[in-house]
Amino acid sequence: AATDLLKHYAVGAGFYECVTYSFAGEADFDKLCLPADSPLRRAVRIKNPLGDDSAYMRTTLAADMLKVMALNLKRKNKKVRLFEIDKVYLPESLPLAGALPDERKTMILAISQDVGDFYTLKEVVENICEVLRVPGLEIAVGGPEYYHPGRKAVLSIGGREIGKIGEIHPDVQKNFG
Repeated sequence: AATDLLKHYAVGAGFYECVTYSFAGEADFDKLCLPADSPLRRAVRIKNPLGDDSAYMRTTLAADMLKVMALNLKRKNKKVRLFEIDKVYLPESLPLAGALPDERKTMILAISQDVGDFYTLKEVVENICEVLRVPGLEIAVGGPEYYHPGRKAVLSIGGREIGKIGEIHPDVQKNFG
């Protein structure tokens, strides 16, 4: 399966897998500096959440990955390479009230500054496309607000967006410590 190939490649490239919860809180969206009208803020609300920090189903893996990265850096682990493959829950495709969200399996990669930069991750993504035998990767300027304005890109194949890559915005870095 593609997931197994991705995990095998990531581990072989020196990444460690992390596993986080599928819940998010309003504070996670705030820390990512997402504007009020961002599609990533349109999250599925949980009827009986355990707390404010787990009131929604996550729409991005970024907040959890940044928490894990921050914890590693605080513990003086300077050379961090992490990945996670898990689901995000996107409600925008819900045709009827009460319908289930679109569950998309997503991969996130993260490296610390001591390991590399934007171009290091770009090379990893290009290698992943080779491993999966997916030709025609296109890279264009763009991406979410939590990326640095001058160091972010949208990845697509045949005009279809498949992902985003970027350096975390300095304000977001501060928010996550």
